[in-house]
Amino acid sequence: MTTRWWAFGVWAVAAASAVYWALQLVKPAPATPPQASVVAAAGAMRGDPSRVLGSDAGVPAESPESSRFELLGVVASRSAELDGVALIAVDGKAPKAFRVGAAVDGDTVVQSVRQREVLLGPRGGSTTVALDLSAPP
Repeated sequence: MTTRWWAFGVWAVAAASAVYWALQLVKPAPATPPQASVVAAAGAMRGDPSRVLGSDAGVPAESPESSRFELLGVVASRSAELDGVALIAVDGKAPKAFRVGAAVDGDTVVQSVRQREVLLGPRGGSTTVALDLSAPP
């Protein structure tokens, strides 16, 4: 007898759910509030449509080396570039903190840390990658 009550309860819940969703589909859409205004369609298309269609003209090409690194944060000294820590994600992995002189990936080390920029390259060599933080909103 208990199983019959359980079956009746499950089917009652299923029927109630079906009725609720059927009423949600039939319900009319809410009215637009009187203070709402229509946006002009002429202002919607701004910029260069050739970029949307796949043209890469005018876009600087990133080196494959610089696309592997993503700068997420900087703790820099105001007086010296040789003192600081950079939060860098390599190849989309979890970010790690690197001090100046620490190896980021292979022979690539953090050469200097500035307020919004980190320079990477081989130890004792010239800079190969410059990472910038985007400006805060």
